[in-house]
Amino acid sequence: MVLSLDPFLPRTSDYTSTILIEPLNENRFKINNPICSKDHCHKHLNALYHEIFEAFFKKPTHYQIKIKALMLAWLEFALEEGILEYTDTPHIEPSEVRFLKRFIAIVNDAKGGDIKIEDLAEQMGYSKSYFMHTFKRITGKTTIQYINDIRLDNAKSLLINSDLSVQDVTFQSGFSNVSYFIKLFKNQNGYPPKQYREKYRHPQAIKNE
Repeated sequence: MVLSLDPFLPRTSDYTSTILIEPLNENRFKINNPICSKDHCHKHLNALYHEIFEAFFKKPTHYQIKIKALMLAWLEFALEEGILEYTDTPHIEPSEVRFLKRFIAIVNDAKGGDIKIEDLAEQMGYSKSYFMHTFKRITGKTTIQYINDIRLDNAKSLLINSDLSVQDVTFQSGFSNVSYFIKLFKNQNGYPPKQYREKYRHPQAIKNE
């Protein structure tokens, strides 16, 4: 999911928009210390992300204010922990943005299941070796990891905004194996799909985790 921050930018400049929000929207932060699920700050950042995700899709009253506040909290924590570092120039080139947008479009247009790297490279117009090298350089992830991230984001949206069964969510988000989907989903989000749906549709349903 690509979330534009333009709706949350104020009409007049202030410190937070100039120093934090605008640079983030312009890709002027770089990841200094990537985190993984075992890092001590992962749980906190992941919780903030889910609150942002929930507010964006549920759109409660004054949700724009809530999202901006959560984004600032996320940024403050990431900067304090040294995960993000400010840079004066964008670290993602326009050609790289186009590369990723094309990649995401191809993945979303696919019917699901395994996507061969050879087929991706061919559709992107590159050799397999160049495609793999470029993708890893831009994202820091393998194509399979990134595809799974896209599909898991799609699954979260379906869980929150539809009444589809977990099996249907599995297939519609692009996975072909329900058990594998549930395992990946829980590893990334801390809850299996059914509990995730209950928690983020009814935030008081799961407490004191």
